[in-house]
Amino acid sequence: MIKIDENLQSLREIAEAGVKKDMGQMMEQVAAQPQNTHAYWAAVEAQKDEAMSEPKVVSAVIGPMPKNMRDDMPKVTATFDDGETKELFSFYPDEITFVESELLGLTRKQVGELRTRKDVAYLRS
Repeated sequence: MIKIDENLQSLREIAEAGVKKDMGQMMEQVAAQPQNTHAYWAAVEAQKDEAMSEPKVVSAVIGPMPKNMRDDMPKVTATFDDGETKELFSFYPDEITFVESELLGLTRKQVGELRTRKDVAYLRS
């Protein structure tokens, strides 16, 4: 019984720290201790709570698209449900593209992850 309590405590610590880590890394740590399914669900709930508390994109402006080589790259500017409007990043439109609909409902972190996935997919192509 003490061993289970110790494992649950260590997994709770993993779950709490996991809120600040990438979900994949956190799940790998939890999966390494399969006898503690309670900690797995605690980690999943912690991730959901974090995502629910972060502001989400309610509208986005993408552009303007460059007309020639000297123009600036297009920018993604998002307005969040807390009223904040923020320029998130610029991108090379000949490599990756974005549309507003794919950003709606995402948190700032999720938008960054989307950009990274698109960059990686382009680089691997």
